Amino acid sequence: MKPKVLIPKGYGLNCEAETAYSYSSLGAHTHIVHINDILANPKMLEEFHIFALVGGFSDGDHIAAGKIHANRLRFGLGDAIADFVEDGKLVIGVCNGFQALVKARMLPNFNPDEQEATVTYNDSGKFEDRWVTMKVNPDSKSIWTKGMDTITLPVRHGEGKFRVAS
Repeated sequence: MKPKVLIPKGYGLNCEAETAYSYSSLGAHTHIVHINDILANPKMLEEFHIFALVGGFSDGDHIAAGKIHANRLRFGLGDAIADFVEDGKLVIGVCNGFQALVKARMLPNFNPDEQEATVTYNDSGKFEDRWVTMKVNPDSKSIWTKGMDTITLPVRHGEGKFRVAS
């Protein structure tokens, strides 16, 4: 059975076509759907195996990177996403999608009652555009980094500093 991937689009999001191409090239069935349609029918998530949140500048990042998109996810799809994850299905956020998941209180743990982390302005105070190598936690249960010791990724953001609440 080929996995089905749901990729939301809209409101300043981008790279949905590239994301769909990546999953399709691995044999998945991809569906790009406007976020409004997903919000109107949260049960739509039940049909999919992967929910892939893409990058961009959702809602112009007017309040903070991913914050408006995060509220849309948290208050409009929070229960559906919680059920999705509880069913063992996968959620991934790339770029602004990751920022939105953090601000929606869905990362690092799904905790709607408490903000456990945030993504804030870089220490440099400016937009960063470079490659970084990160060490993978050997105890991580993440399927995305399973079997990896390190991962090298491009970073391009003004608000990319991941900060855990103290």
